[in-house]
Amino acid sequence: MSIAEVAAQGVNSARKRCGRSYLPGKVLVGFVALSLLLPLLAHPRSRRPLPPPDPNYASALAAANRFLQAWQSQNPEDGLLLLTDAAKREVSEEKFQEFFEHGSSAAYEIARGRTLSDGRYSFPVVLFAGGEAGASRARPRFSHLIVARTTQNEWVVDRLP
Repeated sequence: MSIAEVAAQGVNSARKRCGRSYLPGKVLVGFVALSLLLPLLAHPRSRRPLPPPDPNYASALAAANRFLQAWQSQNPEDGLLLLTDAAKREVSEEKFQEFFEHGSSAAYEIARGRTLSDGRYSFPVVLFAGGEAGASRARPRFSHLIVARTTQNEWVVDRLP
């Protein structure tokens, strides 16, 4: 009999004398270790919270939303009231009317805006303008909407998407 066989018999006889195996203890230790490490692996690194927007942000966002609601409802008169004089000069009346003409299934998304300068914000927008509902799929158009504060402390659109 070799030394390895004698050693194996000794281990087996010791297990028989104790009446139990060491395997459940090893499994238990493995589960405990896994339960301690799993929460660390499951949660990605937390991101820094976004800084709170300045007090004017909500007003600028509301103006962008009102303009896009006028676009969605195909109401160029309300949209025109929300434009700066510079924006009115920048686009022809024909182009402005075309911008407001789209199918009834129009929709929009506004993403988080960023400050361009004091009193000016840029909001990324996606416009979905398709044909009549069910006739054709609305195609997304990615753009930016720039909102500015006037001297009367009102928020208006300074650049069409």
